[in-house]
Amino acid sequence: MKGARKIMDLKGFPIFVHVTFLVLAAFFVLPNFGNTPNQHAVALAWVPILFISILVHELGHAVAIQKYGYGRSQILLWGMGGLCISRGRRRPKDGIRIALAGPLFGFLLGLPFLILFIVQRVIGLDLGYVLNHLVWGMVMVNIGWTIMNLFPIFPLDGGQALYYGLRLYGKKTADKAARLSGLIGLISLVPILLLAFVLQEFFLIFLVLFMAPTSYQAWRYGHGAIQL
Repeated sequence: MKGARKIMDLKGFPIFVHVTFLVLAAFFVLPNFGNTPNQHAVALAWVPILFISILVHELGHAVAIQKYGYGRSQILLWGMGGLCISRGRRRPKDGIRIALAGPLFGFLLGLPFLILFIVQRVIGLDLGYVLNHLVWGMVMVNIGWTIMNLFPIFPLDGGQALYYGLRLYGKKTADKAARLSGLIGLISLVPILLLAFVLQEFFLIFLVLFMAPTSYQAWRYGHGAIQL
């Protein structure tokens, strides 16, 4: 993997970090750096928040891939999040399970932080500036991003689950399932893009522009244009 370095093995899965992961981390660290030690600590906390959250999410995919007989995966953390690299064409039912395993692991990681966040609001519990932001960061990434990741858009897990669902329950061929999934993804991106412009969420705009070509290629060219 050019530009990536292996940092460890976790549960037998090789873990690689690409240099572009530093760009992703910087996108969250630099705007939050501030002028005080507490602000510096909160900003730097985004590095372990992103690293742990993305790693756990991809580990969910890797565990499911191995469980259903598709071998051992490699996990890559890079500028757009994470990738679980494996081989073998998946059966539709397994494809759904594998696609949803990552969000499930992420949700389970974020659930204790969500409960703590709710308790904080209900009883007025103050953990201090740094820990308050750490809790919120874990909620945002593992609950908020997980929900967004389930949208029916390629290359998100929701888009992959939709593709395999169409093959399994809709009895579609690989090409027809890919084209329909791509079309649904493109339609879904329109209101998200409009909302991102209204809210001036430039990172979300960037994500939409990143996802749109994949959905378009799936719609235009079918199964051969996507990697599953």
